[in-house]
Amino acid sequence: MKRVIIAAAVAALSLVGFAAEDFASYAHKAYVTFNYTGETPLENFTALVKIADGDGGFSYSACRADGQDVRFAGGDDVELPSEVGAWNPDGTSEFWVKIPVFTAPTRICMYWGNENAGPRGDVAKAWDKNYAGVWHFDDEGAVMKDSSSYRNHGVTGTTSPRNAGMAGVCRTFDGNW
Repeated sequence: MKRVIIAAAVAALSLVGFAAEDFASYAHKAYVTFNYTGETPLENFTALVKIADGDGGFSYSACRADGQDVRFAGGDDVELPSEVGAWNPDGTSEFWVKIPVFTAPTRICMYWGNENAGPRGDVAKAWDKNYAGVWHFDDEGAVMKDSSSYRNHGVTGTTSPRNAGMAGVCRTFDGNW
């Protein structure tokens, strides 16, 4: 009996700080399927989701101007922690979504179209505790903000050029930082 009570307490604590979302109030829903070819399931894997107008019926015009109403959920409609990597209504937007168990194939839901969506949960929850730092390099200036829970913000000592990369913005360093 004690084990059941302890397990229930741990499960309840793991949800603290991440607001549950009522997806019935969202106007649109699409499925995102990952074609993972690995043999071993990945636990708490943060995957990149890229979207543009027309992808799976997605439309920027149906979203809030800041994109904060785009949310992701597992098959049980529990919201998955996510971080907006880039919001670009004139092109492709990027989201980092933490998936509890990533297998072949993995399918999640994407919701949008809720002008009254509450604030996105803590973006650090999108990254497993094993990430010592997550830098997207999209910050202006010499400070590189860390998205992980450790907040290991970096300073380059210079403002390095920003360029388009495979996943968001990349930076060029001269090796002397």
